[in-house]
Amino acid sequence: MKLYHGTSSEQAKQSILTNGFKMCTDGNYGVGIYMTSHFDLARDYTYNDFDKTYHDDLIIPIRIYNKDIKILQYKTLANRLGKICKKNPDFETALEMPEVEEYAKNNGIKSLMIQYNYYDEVVVYDSGVIRKIG
Repeated sequence: MKLYHGTSSEQAKQSILTNGFKMCTDGNYGVGIYMTSHFDLARDYTYNDFDKTYHDDLIIPIRIYNKDIKILQYKTLANRLGKICKKNPDFETALEMPEVEEYAKNNGIKSLMIQYNYYDEVVVYDSGVIRKIG
């Protein structure tokens, strides 16, 4: 599967290409490497406040085998974690990073794609599943 990771600077991009990814410690779904299958979402992370433009050249393509990615709808994941509001099942409460990361670890998930209505977010918990960077 082709995924994308948007960076904020050429220095960050070169560091990733040279040394590999560092785990993000403050992501929404725990410690991991964050990416998406949507180029436009990755592009959002390249926006520069100084020149007020997006920088497509700061997006890094990544390859991960499909078999190494567990794909779940946000609502399904929320349900599995007991986070669906009982009064209104169409409303999900916010998922918190420790419980998603714990769910992934307890179920042997090395990378998790969380699908929302119009985009997705992939969290790689084990960098060994990344097959190609760049």
